[in-house]
Amino acid sequence: MVEKYGEDLTQHPEGDVDLWVQAQEGRSKCRRIYGVGSSDLHFVVTGTSSNGNKPTSSEYQQSQQRVQELEEAHAKLARQNGEMAKRQAQMEKQMAEMVEFMRRYDTNNRPDNPSNPSNAP
Repeated sequence: MVEKYGEDLTQHPEGDVDLWVQAQEGRSKCRRIYGVGSSDLHFVVTGTSSNGNKPTSSEYQQSQQRVQELEEAHAKLARQNGEMAKRQAQMEKQMAEMVEFMRRYDTNNRPDNPSNPSNAP
């Protein structure tokens, strides 16, 4: 890397496939790397095929369509999540109001409470 890109490490790319393959070739005659097997090394490092094949226009359009569908599904789920959070907050508020009501009701209806109508003489 230093020979090819110089001493400044910030200028070194993260995945120079040619150098990576060159470094690995000296280790194994069959060019197999643990965990990679016979996979395309260029693909393993960069995520693109080494044979230079580019996706066709229709494949690209299909992938873009799929990306758009996934983004729309994600947005829908995010909206639903927001709605559920609002409902949960409403339910928690109602629950707190109900607990407060029950606490007051219980206090007012205790047998030892002088304002309880059942305790009237």
